[in-house]
Formats: sequence, C-alpha cells, structure tokens
Amino acid sequence: MRNVLFAFALFISSLSSTFSQITFERNYDTLGFYYANCVRQTLDGGYVFCGSSYNSSSAQDAEIVKTDEYGNVMWAKKYGGPNTDGAIAIEVTADSNYFVFGLKDFVNVSQSDIWILKLDANGDTIFTKIIELGSGTNFIRGSTKTFDGGFALTGYTDTRGQGFNDVSLIKLTSSGDTSWIKTYGGLDNDNGYSVSQNSDSGFIISGRTGSFNVQMEDMYIIRTNVTGDTLWTRTFGFSNVDFAASAKQTPDGGFVLAGTSWDTTVGNYDIYLLKFDPLGTLIWDKRLPRGIENFASGLEILSDGKIIISGTILGAGNMYDSYLIVTDSFGDTLWTRTFGLPNHSEQTYSLSLTSDGGFILAGSSDDIVGVAYLLKTDSIGNLINLVKNISANPTFIVYPNPTSEIIQIKNISELDYHHLNYKIFNLFGKEVRFGNLQSITNEIDLTGLIPEIYLLKIFSEKSTLQTIKIILTQ
Repeated sequence: MRNVLFAFALFISSLSSTFSQITFERNYDTLGFYYANCVRQTLDGGYVFCGSSYNSSSAQDAEIVKTDEYGNVMWAKKYGGPNTDGAIAIEVTADSNYFVFGLKDFVNVSQSDIWILKLDANGDTIFTKIIELGSGTNFIRGSTKTFDGGFALTGYTDTRGQGFNDVSLIKLTSSGDTSWIKTYGGLDNDNGYSVSQNSDSGFIISGRTGSFNVQMEDMYIIRTNVTGDTLWTRTFGFSNVDFAASAKQTPDGGFVLAGTSWDTTVGNYDIYLLKFDPLGTLIWDKRLPRGIENFASGLEILSDGKIIISGTILGAGNMYDSYLIVTDSFGDTLWTRTFGLPNHSEQTYSLSLTSDGGFILAGSSDDIVGVAYLLKTDSIGNLINLVKNISANPTFIVYPNPTSEIIQIKNISELDYHHLNYKIFNLFGKEVRFGNLQSITNEIDLTGLIPEIYLLKIFSEKSTLQTIKIILTQ
C-alpha cells in the first residue's frame, strides 16, 4: 500500500502533460449555496471553499464545501443560527483541520460580531468562538496564516477607532484566541480587504479609504510591524471610487498592490497595479484596461516576480466573466484569460496558487438565482482535459469504492446514458479499460488489474463529464 500511495503522490505532481495539471470549471448549489467567498487547496490535493446559503428563515448560513482534486463534492455542510451568519475566509492547518472566519448576527442585521469556527477534516465542529468588539458592525474580509501558526484577519469595525468605519487588524493564536486588535483610518469610512504577512513578520493590508482621499474613495495600503504598529500608509486614486483588492510582498522586498480604478477618460473601471519599494515609495503604476469594465479580486506573486491577478470582466451580451491576468515584475501583461459558463455571468472573489503550479478561483455564477463557482486552471491559465459540470452534485456515483473487483457506475443525471463512454487509466496514464455506458447503472469488471489507484473518465462526444479516482484493493 505504501508503494501505491507513493506512486499516487508522484502521479499528482509530475506524471504527464495529460494528467499533471487537472482543470475544471463548475457551479455548486449544494444546500442552497449561492456564492463562494474564499477557496484553499487541502493537503490531500482537493479544495475547500466557504460562503453563504439561505436558511429556513430566509436569512443566511455559513456553508463549507470540500471537494476532491477534480472538484467533485465530498461533503457540504451548513453552520449558523436563525439570524444571518456568513463564512468569509477559510484556512487549512497542518493537521488537515480548517479555521473559518466570518460574521454572526445575534440580534439583528445592524449588529454583528466576528465568528471563528474550527472544523475537522470531515467538517465537524471542534469549537466556535466569538470576537466581540462592541455593539455595531464588525466585519471580516480577508485572512492569512502567520509564521507562528496563528492567523491575522482584516476587515472593518464601527465600534472602535476614529471614524464611521475603521480598518481592523486582528491577530489570533493557533487556538483562535485573540492576541491583539488594531484599527487604522480617519474620520470617514475606511475598509480593509486583504492582509498578508511580510518577511519581517509584519503585515501589509490593502483596502479603501474615504478619510484620506482625493474626492470619493481611494486605494489604501498599510504596512505594520509584527505587533500591528503602523510603519507607513499610502493612498492612491483619482476623482472617483478606487479600491485595493489585495497587496503582497515581492521577492525584492517591495510590494505590489492590485486594485480597481475608475477611468475618467472613457468612463469605466479598470484593474490597476502599483509597485512600492520597502519604504513605501511608489516605483510604478500600471492601468490594465480591457473591455468595458474589469475589476480586481485577488493577487499572488510567484518566486520569479511574475504577478497573478484574478478578477471579473464585463464581456459579450452584457454578462460578466471570470478573468485572469499574468504580468511580469514590471506590471507588463504577459497573457490574459477569460472564463465563463455559457449564458451565465461569473464573478470572482478569491484566488489561490495550487501545488501543481496552477490557479484556483472561487466566486459566484447566476445559474438560477446564484450559485457558488470554482475554476481550476493550469499554470498558463488554460483549461486542459476539462472536467466541466454545471450540476451542483456529481453526475455519476461510483460504488463500492474502494473495491476488490466490481464497480457500479450510477448515472444520477438526466444525461442520455446511451451516448456516454468511459475509459480507465492507471497511474502512468495508460488506458486499461474502455467501453460504453448502456444503462443507468453500469457494471465494470476490474478483474486482472493490479491493486492500485486508477482514474475513471466518463465522457460524451463533446467533453469530459466527470473524472473519478478508483482505489482497487486485493
């Protein structure tokens, strides 16, 4: 069995161009899910994402979904009470548990506290905690794991600070206890969108400010030391609304900020990149115009200095698409990609790097009234060997799995099974079985194959519908 697991790990990381980078684009409406705020890769190569869904009282609940590496749902669970609760950010710990950060309304929509859930690998609650900052609105927008095993959260609060809303930075221990809380801002509205830890253990926060603005709201960047004390702040913007979605430290010790700025010349929103040196001096700024409107939502920096930006772009038919841009270290565009399911609008809220060098994005799609949306690309933004499934639930169920000899493929969708085929591949990409699905429940005999992990690929004439991992035992 050890050899099987080693071979599978090798397979996931470096098998062949056919299977080395799994890609998919999917919608999820499990348990009433209607958008995904944040996605992270899990230690088993799959993904976990969080967001909100409606509960029986028409308020919101937090929802967490765990998928395998192909985007197939492994479990989906709701958390919350009768009032509005939401999951904004999620982090994966070294022991495969999850910390979820969100908001909880105990009384009404005008009062909210910061909500912390710790879940095990199966989504069962280990504990919950509440950070009470006082009567009013306290909101989390972003999180990051810290070098000491804890977490840092940013968002905004109107219960402390100087203005209507102030940027908040909350440092948590590895147990979810509060170490300290800091606020930043002036007399108007100031909001934090993302936080990242720097090489000196301090933090870089991005957001928007109405206190230190040109006319309406400007991009806002705050650099702190390890205890949250301000080292410097910077603002950037024009005569309309500008905001910074994310900021990260670059390999040279500087900082890149990705935001959105109103173009007063042509009258639309464009993605904007800014590069600062370690002391906060602006080195360059680049507008990345494309289409009628495009908005930044996430940012990652590669070790070679390349800049990855996720966002949303207004495309054909006045519908939004998911958007991915890669630039060099000077902000010059290397390539762009747009994605979207036919006749749907997609918006992207979260971006993460994956262990195979690709990208995973999360957001929402307007399927029916709105559902969660995941997009997994390869390292150059392509959807190769696409596993594309617009259904919220799996189209096919395979059982028993693991198996010692026979598997059943049950078609739980409305697809015409007479026009569906399957292929089974071993760990080295070699085809070992193939055939047609002739009935709703189809039996496949695996006799003669050696016990190890295989991939079952179910496809139609047009595309791959689902890829499922099969474990064959002795």
